[in-house]
Amino acid sequence: EYMLMGLNTVNPVRIKNADGLEFLNNDVHTEFNEATAAYPTVQCLYIIGSENVLVDGNNFTMIDTVSEEGTSSYLYAITFGYDKSTMISNNNFYVSTLSGMDSAGTAYALQGVESELSIIGNNITCISNGPNIGIYLTSMMGESSDVDIEYNNINVTGAAETGNQWALISGIEITNGNAKIYNNTIY
Repeated sequence: EYMLMGLNTVNPVRIKNADGLEFLNNDVHTEFNEATAAYPTVQCLYIIGSENVLVDGNNFTMIDTVSEEGTSSYLYAITFGYDKSTMISNNNFYVSTLSGMDSAGTAYALQGVESELSIIGNNITCISNGPNIGIYLTSMMGESSDVDIEYNNINVTGAAETGNQWALISGIEITNGNAKIYNNTIY
């Protein structure tokens, strides 16, 4: 029903079309056990088509020690899309992979499309050997997002060797959105 990046089928927690849901004070630990698919992709938490969702006080740990440097795997602690009045606050994110190569692979804390949400007071650490972003918000069908990003600590480590469009490292990347971004610390 929703067009979203890639095939999002491996999710320890999956929320779809929820209203008023609270996801509070959980420890979500996700580890790869193999990375044999063409684009091995995993999300800790997947939220889509939901409204008035609160994700607060959680610890998201996503570690990939199976993939090797020079290969690509795709890790996203939270993938979200088409959500309204959503708050992601006071969470700790640690996303790490040995994989990554020029223009391929990811280790993002947050990625989403076309949503209205606030991302406030989170601690974000993302580590890879390829492209990497702490908070990524894009548009799939040309619609924009309304986002408030405040008081987050973001630490991103990766490698971008060429000028290819996917070879980038960024604390925050927003495309086609209305954003308020204040008082964040980005390394």
